[in-house]
Amino acid sequence: MDPKVFINIILALLIGCLSAYVAKKRGRDTTLWFVLGAFFQFLALIVLLLLPPTASQEGQNKQNAEDKGPDLAKKDETLTKVYAGVAQIAEKIPEKSWFYLDKEHKQYGPVPLSSLKELLKGEQLSKESYVWQEGMKGWKRLSELPYLTALLQD
Repeated sequence: MDPKVFINIILALLIGCLSAYVAKKRGRDTTLWFVLGAFFQFLALIVLLLLPPTASQEGQNKQNAEDKGPDLAKKDETLTKVYAGVAQIAEKIPEKSWFYLDKEHKQYGPVPLSSLKELLKGEQLSKESYVWQEGMKGWKRLSELPYLTALLQD
């Protein structure tokens, strides 16, 4: 075998491995990027670096959460800001009435969002209370509806 061909094959495999590694760090398919890196070499690597990272898979998020405990506080803070922004937008949308279950699971409603805020402030509702609105498949706890929780915290 010609030494130049051998060197090109080794180089292609190394760039393929490097592409797969970068793809994994950026939340992309490692097998696909290994093949692209091996065939297109530096061009594939440049394209991969120019692409925005994707959302991490659920398993990776759980692993990262276990590995990076203090970083979760930053993520929670960021999510709270995002939900607050959603809350500002949602205030402009005509609100539907809500139904809720009290601590004894007695159903009340329909009530406007403002009433839910008052009930939460008065501690008649908690984040573990169940709420429902037209269009929802079933009753959900407030803690399962972060956008609603953000609206109620204003």
